[in-house]
Amino acid sequence: MRRWHRLVRLLLEEEGITQFVFGSAGSGHIAICSPYLRGRLIVSSTPKKEKRTLQNVRRDVRRLKIPQEVCDD
Repeated sequence: MRRWHRLVRLLLEEEGITQFVFGSAGSGHIAICSPYLRGRLIVSSTPKKEKRTLQNVRRDVRRLKIPQEVCDD
């Protein structure tokens, strides 16, 4: 699970999400909260296929991301 958290953390940093918190979403999922995301992002805490799940997380981050310029105003 630590490896998975590290992979998700690196993905978020690559996408420009610098402030985020991992939380529990219940039933084997983690919630990612950030002021740069619209709402919470829920992901599996133990994915079956890491590569595919990372692609889905990247897609969801891009969909939920708020531009940094808007947040800084």
